[in-house]
Amino acid sequence: YSKYDSSHSYPVKDGTTSICKSFNTEIGSMTIYATIVGTRFNKKPYAEQELSNCIDDCISISNLTDDLCIAGDLNTSFINTELYYEIKGIKSRKKLINLCEICDVDLTTGRIEQNIDHILLPNKFSRSHKFEGKVFVEKGMLSDHKGVLVEISPKSNGSKSFTRL
Repeated sequence: YSKYDSSHSYPVKDGTTSICKSFNTEIGSMTIYATIVGTRFNKKPYAEQELSNCIDDCISISNLTDDLCIAGDLNTSFINTELYYEIKGIKSRKKLINLCEICDVDLTTGRIEQNIDHILLPNKFSRSHKFEGKVFVEKGMLSDHKGVLVEISPKSNGSKSFTRL
């Protein structure tokens, strides 16, 4: 669900774990790829196939647009001291960091401790906007995951307005 109307849909490999749609927002077009990697947490072959689908989808979509955002339960922490928060045996952290480089997206919520759900934004937005990843629901309150959001605000012109994802 979104307060923005979808302007375009992209095909994904597995429609039961992923969806991708473009939206026109206050800061421009955003193509949001939403997914879950590890529907059965770290069980092979499920997690490995879901990660592979995510990577293939995102690379394919990023070749069509420069505004790809990746959002979802990636079951992976990007903090080096939290190596135990990744999908064991498939190198999810390394593969997702590599994906961010290929697709030119920022690990926006990657600095939030004990967090495995993420919103990753296109680096192109960072030229004119600031990103701030935040927790809006602590782990254990409603789920075994933290609830995260990203506030996006202009870097200049004194505007106080922001967008939340």
